[in-house]
Amino acid sequence: NCMDEGKYETALEFYNQAIKLKPDVLSYYHGKAIALKYLSEFEKSKELLEYVHKNDPNSIRTTIALGMTYLAEGKFTQGMELYLNRSNETKFTEIFKEKIWSKETDLKDKNILLYSDCGLGDSIMFSRYIPYLAKIAANIEFKTDKEIALIMKNSFKQVNVTCKTDNSMPYDVVMPIMNIAYALNMDFSSIPYSEGYLKNDEELINKYKNLDIFKTDNKKIGIFYQGNKRILKNRSLPYRYIEKLFDINNCNFYSFQISNYEEESNKVISLKSLINDYSDTAALLKCIDVLITIDTSIAHMAGALGVKTFLILPNVPEWRWFSDAITTPWYKSFKIFKQDKPFDYECVMNKIKDEICAL
Repeated sequence: NCMDEGKYETALEFYNQAIKLKPDVLSYYHGKAIALKYLSEFEKSKELLEYVHKNDPNSIRTTIALGMTYLAEGKFTQGMELYLNRSNETKFTEIFKEKIWSKETDLKDKNILLYSDCGLGDSIMFSRYIPYLAKIAANIEFKTDKEIALIMKNSFKQVNVTCKTDNSMPYDVVMPIMNIAYALNMDFSSIPYSEGYLKNDEELINKYKNLDIFKTDNKKIGIFYQGNKRILKNRSLPYRYIEKLFDINNCNFYSFQISNYEEESNKVISLKSLINDYSDTAALLKCIDVLITIDTSIAHMAGALGVKTFLILPNVPEWRWFSDAITTPWYKSFKIFKQDKPFDYECVMNKIKDEICAL
């Protein structure tokens, strides 16, 4: 449809026509609000979401969308109170029918089950709060995806890290990992960050650094440009724009793509055969000088490891990047390259090209 194809103005016209025909259908107002958001009409979008939420407070998608709008504005408490409802959308409340954390829950000296009901990047980003929760809890089990379980286990010795398919310990409270900050009252003015809060396997790093592909005096540039197109509708980067970097002298380019992208040229060294899980990815990230990436889980992994990263953002990014245009409080090793308008890749890549030449 128009939204998936980035035709936001056309989508807006359709929603306006639909509202004229059936002004009582609230879902049309929701759709219009989302179209306005991607056209950078943030206040108008928020007003419509507030209107829908007021008239249909049980609409999960509107509640979540409005919560993300407030979070993008930096309104931590107001945004989180609504955004927490995402647990209903992720089926968390169907998996765990009792002992679910609520705002009134006392976490002190409790056995807590943390659960990843979110994307890998979300789990990586919010895992930074685990040590703070561990200071007040009796025990914590962090049940997460197998792709990141090993590096989480190496990084957070104070908790028991397990895979989602493993049996759980007895627990008093179960909580989605993205709720930790709100549960601990750690708002956006106190985002914790230590340089490299995820810990690498040094033996694995040394193993990869000794590979012939990394024995070069050239700048080592990692790239990741295509993700799940269903989820990353406005984030993936067409390969032809990445290709513009390859004429820079004295650079080796390493692709972290694990899916098959036949268009990659022989100027790119694919790391796909070396990557089994994120422990491999993490070690390989320590072998390069900079990662150029879209907004996806590898970006969060690089940031959590303290790897220099050039992050490419669409003109209307995820709430977590706020209105930041150059740096972010989440990751000190990031430099942001945000599009000025939808799908404006040319300008962004020209800026990145200049940055690489200056390395």
